[in-house]
Amino acid sequence: MTFRSLLARMLALALMVFVPALAAAQTINGLGIKDGSGASQTLCSYVISSTFQIGCYTPHYWNGSAFVVAPADSSGRPYGAAPSGAYVDGWDATEGTKADTACASSASTCSVASILKGLLAAAQPTSATPVNPTPTPIGGCNSAGFASAATTNATSIKAAAALFCGGTIVNTTATVYYLRLYNLSAAPTCSSATGFVASIPIPASTSGNGTVVNVGPYGAYFNTGLAYCFTGGASSTDNTNAATGVFGILNYE
Repeated sequence: MTFRSLLARMLALALMVFVPALAAAQTINGLGIKDGSGASQTLCSYVISSTFQIGCYTPHYWNGSAFVVAPADSSGRPYGAAPSGAYVDGWDATEGTKADTACASSASTCSVASILKGLLAAAQPTSATPVNPTPTPIGGCNSAGFASAATTNATSIKAAAALFCGGTIVNTTATVYYLRLYNLSAAPTCSSATGFVASIPIPASTSGNGTVVNVGPYGAYFNTGLAYCFTGGASSTDNTNAATGVFGILNYE
């Protein structure tokens, strides 16, 4: 007898002994875990069949006191829907159906679901009435309208420290007139040079002429107050009346 034929006979003998032993499926509960009380709990059972398949066919989950069989579909595959009865944190649940109420405060001991419910409740508007905020002006200058009279037009714009932001003046007469600015807290005496700062000529034209008073991006500061005369002459003491027909706007802060 050759070595090869001897080996074949030994292999045939081994199969005759080993295969019948696997004809019936065997369950091995070899995977377990101890719970908080120290008692052993089955986590997952395994099966060995005659076709040598092995798989976890009874998955369990911890319900807070014991491992119980997880829900499964018709093919035995576990899925993530919550079992009937009390919910367990971590299961999928439709908002509003879980027993957990919204977490009352940041100092409370709450489940994840109740914390999420608390955040959702805080994000909801408290009123169905839309809120229209009132805009608050930021920066910008105040405005004072200007219309000449047949006088010296002595006028106080602001009786306290002021920033002159410039202005626009249109002259519809045939005569050049003068805007004379004063650093005073009251209407000036146009025949006096007290508080006088500058004279600005306003070009004339019966079809409309004028000027834009530009004092730069930072304005001109008047530490006592802002006032003016509008006269027929440019000197600091001129007391000649102007005429009607000159219009504009003076800006200040």
